[in-house]
Amino acid sequence: MRKKVLKILTSATLFALWSLSAFAVSCINGNLPNELNQLLSAIRDVLVAAGIIIAAIFLILGGYNFITSGGSAEKVETARKQIMYALIGVAIILIAATLVGIVKAVVCT
Repeated sequence: MRKKVLKILTSATLFALWSLSAFAVSCINGNLPNELNQLLSAIRDVLVAAGIIIAAIFLILGGYNFITSGGSAEKVETARKQIMYALIGVAIILIAATLVGIVKAVVCT
């Protein structure tokens, strides 16, 4: 399960970096066609929303596991790690989305 989350977060980060390069190249060599620019923005928005929803699900599951741990130290630690990874995932997703906007604003002005 942890490997799947890591793969999803890695894919989202790689897409964000790809978006950064696409927007940077479009600003340097002239603007992208409006339809392509809108398509890239829509894909980015969908990936950000999906990533946040997945992280929220893992956050809820971690909270559930924490509550139902029954005092078992191993289960409590597993639930804490799950919550921590979900929060780290949200942070990475938000930073990637913000970075795309900042680079687009700086390069395209």
